[in-house]
Amino acid sequence: MKRLSIALILALTLAVSTAAVASAADPQIADVQSNHWAYQAVKKLVSEGYLGLYADNTFRGNQPVDRFTLAVVVSRLLGDSVAGSISMNQEDADLMRRLTGEFRQELVALSLRTKNLEEALAQYERDRTAMGADMAAWKTETGQVRDEMAKSLQEIIALKNRVTEAEQKLTGMETDLSALENSVAALTEDSAAADEKHDAEIAQLNSELETAKADAEKAQKDARVWSIIAIVLAVA
Repeated sequence: MKRLSIALILALTLAVSTAAVASAADPQIADVQSNHWAYQAVKKLVSEGYLGLYADNTFRGNQPVDRFTLAVVVSRLLGDSVAGSISMNQEDADLMRRLTGEFRQELVALSLRTKNLEEALAQYERDRTAMGADMAAWKTETGQVRDEMAKSLQEIIALKNRVTEAEQKLTGMETDLSALENSVAALTEDSAAADEKHDAEIAQLNSELETAKADAEKAQKDARVWSIIAIVLAVA
């Protein structure tokens, strides 16, 4: 790529006279002294915004510049001319036409890049707007989920309380059941003892009944014997 010196840009810039004082503050150029032959040109170039300083406020005038940088300068000059912020004489106008023809390809590329950047910026704004809408929707959904989680948590707490209450009731029922089982066991033992006592009493009664029967039979026999004896004695 063909490269040109900074001095040529200064010459091009000085070829265009300005109609108003530069609106930017006076630049502090670290590597160009006020007694340098190109100081005023560099100052005007930077003040008008056609070229900028490096991060350390140096101009670096000995470095070469490429055609794209020159195209940017020409484009800005054309823009200022159209806007009326600078005035040109016929010589300046002829020079600008020649420069425009010389850098037509670069100017077209610069215009295309500017258009692409503008489209990219517009797309970025659309994406940012869409992202903002998505973020708002996400926040709404997040809020709904948070509310549902809070509701579910309350339901879980209520269920836990019901389970605790049921467990307490179950413990009470188990205690009552244990007491009932103990009562049944005691009643069973008492019933067994009562059955044994009843069986013993029945056995005793049966024994006494048998004894009474035997005594009655003996008494009947004795009575018959005595009756026979009495009859015999009466006959004799």
